[in-house]
Amino acid sequence: MDMLSRVIFLLTLLVIFFLFFLPVKDTDFGWHYRCGHEVLNGNTSCLDHNIYTFYLSGYKWAYPRLFYDTSLSITFDHFGFIGVSILGAVMMAIAFSLVLLSFSGPVVLRTILIFISIFGGWSIYSLGYRSQIVSVFFLAVEIFILKKSARNQKILWLLPIFFAIWANTHPAFFLRPLIFGLFLAVGKISPKNIVIFTISCFATLVNPYGWRIYVEVLRHLFTPLNTLIAEWVAPGTDQILLILGSLISLAVLLIKQKMKPGYLFFLAIIFGIMAISARRNLPLYYFVLVPAFLEVIPKFANEIMNIITISLLPIACLILLTNVVQTISFDTDQKIYCKNDLTTLPCQAIDYFQNKNGNVFNTYEWGGFLIWKLPNMKFFIDGRMPAWPTENNKSPYTVFLEILQTQPGWNETLRKYSTDYIFIAPGTFLDLALDKNKSLEFGWQEEYRDRTAVIYKKM
Repeated sequence: MDMLSRVIFLLTLLVIFFLFFLPVKDTDFGWHYRCGHEVLNGNTSCLDHNIYTFYLSGYKWAYPRLFYDTSLSITFDHFGFIGVSILGAVMMAIAFSLVLLSFSGPVVLRTILIFISIFGGWSIYSLGYRSQIVSVFFLAVEIFILKKSARNQKILWLLPIFFAIWANTHPAFFLRPLIFGLFLAVGKISPKNIVIFTISCFATLVNPYGWRIYVEVLRHLFTPLNTLIAEWVAPGTDQILLILGSLISLAVLLIKQKMKPGYLFFLAIIFGIMAISARRNLPLYYFVLVPAFLEVIPKFANEIMNIITISLLPIACLILLTNVVQTISFDTDQKIYCKNDLTTLPCQAIDYFQNKNGNVFNTYEWGGFLIWKLPNMKFFIDGRMPAWPTENNKSPYTVFLEILQTQPGWNETLRKYSTDYIFIAPGTFLDLALDKNKSLEFGWQEEYRDRTAVIYKKM
């Protein structure tokens, strides 16, 4: 790598760091942090039992998150939200640097493709650091290892280690055997590689749940979350056309250069299908699209592009410095955090529950925050639960909506689960049904109200 390429490489990483230095807006942060904190203090019950909500209390699940929750807790306890933002930015900078280092060709071309990739997945990336970011990081590590194995087969022995780590971090770990399997299928299968693949697959079972993590993955795959949760819905028509167009372009380049498709081409197709079905998978698709293109695109150099790039990257760094100021303000000022989150959080209203105990029917988006801030209370629902099975085969999120929308039987459901409080946003159907003239009729009494939240207590 010549001096100009090194400068472009370093500036690119700096831009990516500033770009991903984002406020911590994950609405599930609270329960992830609390579980990690409890595990580090010797209480591991949160890993496989539902101990945070009274609805489906005691439900056994196998969501792989041990390393994510504990690392998040350690980072937050020592460095606060700013530390979490830095962690996310560093991981994404490393992930894209591995792509830059794994493939040859003009560094400008690689840089352009990377920023196109980031733009394509920005609707999810912009949510800030969350467990899905870690899966993108591990995806980059695996592609890097597979690419380097062409020169050094011994590096493949690192895969079982990363398989085990990923299986304790995020449900997307199931992609890792799939990627390695595609790599072997389109390459040269040797007894040694089959042994490594087998050991790697068994390495995913080194987790607190064993084989049950695959059951949890299948449950999420077959639960129609696209009808319930926003990030699981299909992307817009423009994104679908872009995905189809990029896949067709890949195929045309392969045909034109008379090249055999590699594992990255097939992986791009699989991730493309996943991205079309749910927009939360856009980052995975656009991330793998970069190395897929770099493997088949004709090699060329363009000095004019080098000059333009070396001029624009420092400007981008300066522009993104404003993002640093905004993130630091958001992460350090609790007032901003409460007002400018993805959903407005009931930061003032939670004071009402100090020194109280009981079961609280809560707004879904507030679940993680409340689990974190009010450990003495039990809540109805949070971000862990939409795919959990219920006795009536409804998603817990559907049950939550039926109550919030005051559909027939809503009050009976609250009574059935011994609900002591209702903690929701004002102006919802449930709040309107429990206004001052009707709340006593249903057996509830208003206790608190502000612009963000309203609290009713069971009479």
